[in-house]
Amino acid sequence: MSIRQTTFTIIGLIFLMMIISLIGIFEFFVMKSYISLHGQNILRYYCGYLFGIVLIFFFLLLVFLEKFVIARQISERQQIEAELRTSEKMKLIGMISAGVAHDLNNVLSGIVSYPEMILMMLPTDSPFRQKLIRIKASGEKAGAIVQDMMTLVRRGSVTDDIVNLNRIITEYTKSPEYERLKLIHPNVRFKIQTHDDLKNIIGSPLHLSKTLMNLCFNAAEAVNDSGEVVVSAENRHIDRTVRGYGGIIIEKGDYVVLSVSDTGMGISQDDIKQIFVPFYSRKIMGKSGTGLGTTIIWETVKDHKGYIDVHSEMGKGTSFDLYFPATQHRLAVKKSDIPIQSYMGTEKILIVDDMEDQRDIACEMLRTLGYDAAAVDSGEAALTYLKQHPVDMVILDMMMPDNDGIETYQKIIKNYPEQKAIIASGLLENGKLKTALSLGITAFVSKPYTLKKIGMTIRRGLDNDRRNPAV
Repeated sequence: MSIRQTTFTIIGLIFLMMIISLIGIFEFFVMKSYISLHGQNILRYYCGYLFGIVLIFFFLLLVFLEKFVIARQISERQQIEAELRTSEKMKLIGMISAGVAHDLNNVLSGIVSYPEMILMMLPTDSPFRQKLIRIKASGEKAGAIVQDMMTLVRRGSVTDDIVNLNRIITEYTKSPEYERLKLIHPNVRFKIQTHDDLKNIIGSPLHLSKTLMNLCFNAAEAVNDSGEVVVSAENRHIDRTVRGYGGIIIEKGDYVVLSVSDTGMGISQDDIKQIFVPFYSRKIMGKSGTGLGTTIIWETVKDHKGYIDVHSEMGKGTSFDLYFPATQHRLAVKKSDIPIQSYMGTEKILIVDDMEDQRDIACEMLRTLGYDAAAVDSGEAALTYLKQHPVDMVILDMMMPDNDGIETYQKIIKNYPEQKAIIASGLLENGKLKTALSLGITAFVSKPYTLKKIGMTIRRGLDNDRRNPAV
């Protein structure tokens, strides 16, 4: 019951007691007149006794209600303060992680990109191929950690696609990660439950897949010897507000609930309060993930305007219920994959990036794909270059010291309204991405670059109209 509801209840009770008291007073005077006429003194005592009882009861009720209201106010205030502390802590962690993720992306660009290009030049029997493959694999593993950190700070390019969780679950069960998980935990039985009438949600398939993968990984890890992990998705209608994890209110409405439960060892009451804190883990770091898995789950659900509920019992297991708001929009038709050869070309491309190594990597990759590439180090230099050299596409780094990618593009389109451009960044906030697309940016490519990633984005940007951007 809320404070407002409690207040109305108290007012109602007070009003009721006032009526009872008035009845008692009226009865007293009626009886007094009756006694004066008939001389029956015993009724006088009866009426006074009844009136005293009513007054005492009324006083005790007021004292009780006052204590009750104070207790409710303190409880709700403590809950609000706890939620505020959690929110501020996650915001601070996000700010720190954002800076680290950006710097790591720049470092990893060379580690991931150059081995890929060198491998294309080396003969198949070269003794250096295996070493380069290991270097590239190490860089990709580090890149996966950076992607986790970017998901953590909610600055990845989260799309607003129409998604059905049945498809997310089905695709995950066909993935190498799922097969590897079953291989590592052969004694764990995986049970998949989907429903044909499952409603759609709005969100990012990439982030939802990552969330499901983390949930399944943690569930399998929680099962010691043998047990079961159940993955399910169902429609659920909430007709009254309920409290989820951490006391957060789950509002009324229609939801699609993704549930992952296990019959493992469970989580203690002390640990369950910390499960979504980055790097808070009972597992061995480096062997059982990065320590960011549950935090990514928290941030992904929050990005999707959803809620989390967690139930755990020591020795019996744990269940995670993720509530995503349902939508009536229908799924888009899935397009078939296009071969990477279709993303090569000969067009003129200008790279704008304040970091020399990033410019060099992008130019080398584009030339490998057949494009005519040039590079400058700032937005002002790009404007000067475009006066003398028209280009088919401009790749703008988002984070530059003087004019960032969006500011540079705004200046470019004043002089060249039809100029196509792509935003490149290892760390792009959703709000800035939407701003860029609204201005006419044709696509977005994330760092560190790979040949396939930059080739597909360039080709898509060149082929699409500025009024119909693709991300």
